[in-house]
Amino acid sequence: MAAKKGGWLGALQKTGLTVSSASDALQVKGWLDTGNYALNWAISGRLLGGYPLGHTGEMFGDPGTGKSFLAARAIAMAQRQGGVALLDDSEGAYNKEHTAHLGVDVDALAYAHSRTVKEHLAVANGFVKAYREVKPKGPGVCVLDSLALLSTEHEMEKQLDKRDMSKAAELKAFYRIMLHDLNDLPVAHIATNHTIAAIGSYNTRTTGGGGGPKFAATWRLDLRAISKMRNGSGEGAEVIGTICRV
Repeated sequence: MAAKKGGWLGALQKTGLTVSSASDALQVKGWLDTGNYALNWAISGRLLGGYPLGHTGEMFGDPGTGKSFLAARAIAMAQRQGGVALLDDSEGAYNKEHTAHLGVDVDALAYAHSRTVKEHLAVANGFVKAYREVKPKGPGVCVLDSLALLSTEHEMEKQLDKRDMSKAAELKAFYRIMLHDLNDLPVAHIATNHTIAAIGSYNTRTTGGGGGPKFAATWRLDLRAISKMRNGSGEGAEVIGTICRV
């Protein structure tokens, strides 16, 4: 809604500013159902909520804690609502049959394989531009799986000859750009990440890539394995799954 012609808002508009009433400023453009009521509540405080649209988020954890599973389910839920999705598979771990088993329409899923932060920025920008052009009836989700495996042009050029300190800076810039590009759209950007031991302390967990996602993400899911699911009892029982706390 444009600012009213009279009063305080009108006076601001006369100075050349483009303003509107704060009551019309929607910070969330909708919700993308996670497919799990408990997870919806944990993220958004509502059973029918989920991932906030118009925002970026990060899910991180140790291997085998379900990061790629949750990312695939987010894609499936967006498609179920009539939306569109893109998977940027920096890990090269995409499995067509497994992804389809989780409810994803793989024929309609756009796929990319970025190697650097700059390449992923181009992919994400293209996704946002295409969404604005097509105007799907449902939400959009751009998934990066995973942020940890992205490299930089500096690292690829120098190889192991010189330590690369540019990734953290590039990721901070990436998130600043993405926040402005999608905050008016019913689109979510979801990145998975890995946990590592903090330097100097093996009892402290942190994530790779610097502080970009830590400060820019609206939500961050910390996945931790707490026990194994076994088919039967005893030492020889087959492990069939992992119980995680999020």
